[in-house]
Amino acid sequence: MQKLKLTTILITLLIASLSLADQAQAHELRCREILTNGLSSNSKTFEMSYDLLDIDYGRDYLARAVRLVRLLLESEGCQKKDINFGKGPNGRSNSRCVSIVANRDNSRVCYVESNLGYFILSQDMHDSVTITFNLWD
Repeated sequence: MQKLKLTTILITLLIASLSLADQAQAHELRCREILTNGLSSNSKTFEMSYDLLDIDYGRDYLARAVRLVRLLLESEGCQKKDINFGKGPNGRSNSRCVSIVANRDNSRVCYVESNLGYFILSQDMHDSVTITFNLWD
């Protein structure tokens, strides 16, 4: 009788965890669809004004880039749990920000990997940032 109860509990937990995994994948897919016009394109470019946003990460440009991507996703209808910045196509993500031209802050570009795809961010001389999303192959 004890074994039957334990087996029933384990099966219930397994079914619940599989259901949660399916829901997470459905949310990720929905967010990918939002970012690619229903999967009709492999990339999409967005422009955001950050003048009114309270974003101050000092010289931590990557943290700022991740925050901007999160704000973009939120404004487009994705949820926080839809994206994982620690996961790239080959395991752990490899994100970074670099200046293309030395000592020119306006040439800084950030590359941010996620489970959904990768984002390229560049800032203009005013208060806007251009964010391009690209699907993984």
